[in-house]
Amino acid sequence: MAFAAGHLARIAKYPNRVLLVISDGRNIDSHASPTQSSAEINAAGVRIFCIGVDVSESYGRRRLQLLSASTGGESSLISDPGQFRRATREMAQNLGIEFNF
Repeated sequence: MAFAAGHLARIAKYPNRVLLVISDGRNIDSHASPTQSSAEINAAGVRIFCIGVDVSESYGRRRLQLLSASTGGESSLISDPGQFRRATREMAQNLGIEFNF
């Protein structure tokens, strides 16, 4: 996520940058500490919006919620992929984007 946020900050044409993270909340094989990743993400000035799909661990849910909240984004936790469309539509509306799908 830190790499993607940094890349988005470098290539974005406009200052309003958003990264959508879709995750099950698990942190597998990460090479960066959470503190290091948070600092890199915050330095990039990117808001992160998270959709947690079937996040089984409370630690994973909390991590996604903290990540989005700390960057000015939001999170949505869904229990099955069928709820994905609703979650993305709500996030888009909160950003002022209207999708007709």
